[in-house]
Amino acid sequence: MIYLFNDVAWRKEKFLLICGYMGVRATTEETYREETRGCYIAGLFDKFPGEVTELANIPDWLNVDLKLDGEKFDLKTGKILSYRRQINIKDGQLIRNIEWESPTGKKTRLTFERFVSLKNLHFAALKVKIVPLNYFGAIEICSGINGQTTNSGVQHFKEGRLRFSSE
Repeated sequence: MIYLFNDVAWRKEKFLLICGYMGVRATTEETYREETRGCYIAGLFDKFPGEVTELANIPDWLNVDLKLDGEKFDLKTGKILSYRRQINIKDGQLIRNIEWESPTGKKTRLTFERFVSLKNLHFAALKVKIVPLNYFGAIEICSGINGQTTNSGVQHFKEGRLRFSSE
């Protein structure tokens, strides 16, 4: 199975999660240069000199980099053995299930679940489940908030004291 990044454009809007206050594009949790990531707050607009007033892209909270027994999880390398993405209409979860084989033959099942809350409009969550299928090894998860998000190359939030979680 080949992951087609030119198909990503329609998926990120079709699987958009929104609660009336916050909206999150359905890009992958791991980052790829081909994707346009986005998280927005209703009514939060910004005007930048030379640009039209637009809905500001707020800091991205979905960055997850995974190393599975020393190998970076990347859909563009190795083999995708199975891939399924769905929205559970009952609870508003976006669920992505993947079985992936690394370039060295290590097979892993990954499940990503995320939602934005209707009950608490300021709450959103991401859950990651990782199951090694044919190996034992260390799993490294690096997650953080990217405060350098842009719309069309314009960064709407000025940099102050930035912090990023690392290993």
